[in-house]
Amino acid sequence: MSHILWVDNEKKEIAKITKHLGSDPRVHITFQPIFALAIDYLLQNTGHIKALPQSSIFQIICRGYYGSEDKNAMDLLPFLNQYQLKHVPIIVITGHKPAVLHHLKCRASSMGIQDWKSRIYVTDTSTDLITKVNANLIRNCANRRH
Repeated sequence: MSHILWVDNEKKEIAKITKHLGSDPRVHITFQPIFALAIDYLLQNTGHIKALPQSSIFQIICRGYYGSEDKNAMDLLPFLNQYQLKHVPIIVITGHKPAVLHHLKCRASSMGIQDWKSRIYVTDTSTDLITKVNANLIRNCANRRH
């Protein structure tokens, strides 16, 4: 089972992706429209996320930048570290992949975060996003068996 926290509104642009992901009975998607509400959701569900069975994975999908909050995926890493959720993968979907990667690299350097590349995956296509969500699910199941 894959539990996904998607930090965005259920917009028309992402309906095709969510319809595809949601058609898989192993995938459950929860939307939080803004970054602050996503953090609240994570705080409320930290115990549940940690207690997921071995066959499950929790993933976060977010945009490249939340302008009204001045936040991005890099801001999730210290939170995930603090609450022992370092295993939670983050997938960023953006229309500006090179710019987002550059910004994340600069931000990681200023925050002293070295492992961001292995924890944040950036894509600019819905096909790649779906593939990564599924790959994380498969990899998680395989890793937990060993």
